[in-house]
Amino acid sequence: PAIIDSNVTVSTQQTITTKISTLSIAVFGALQSGAFNYSTTWTNGTIPFRNCTIIIIANIIVTFRGQMLEINIQTLTNADTFTILS
Repeated sequence: PAIIDSNVTVSTQQTITTKISTLSIAVFGALQSGAFNYSTTWTNGTIPFRNCTIIIIANIIVTFRGQMLEINIQTLTNADTFTILS
């Protein structure tokens, strides 16, 4: 069995996948350049929220304007530009 950390031991890839999927982390990808809070910026038409992973591919610029970003970004993969302006 593989040791993931001191509390979790797994024996198959399927078990690892099951453990990860229970974390409820949504993945949001930027479809086009635009404002962070516009649904048209995101591939699924939903603005990122809660615990999430955000992916911005090359040639796409996402801009956040505002005072607060009330989400918990677990991972931000940024191949171009993510700008925060207040």
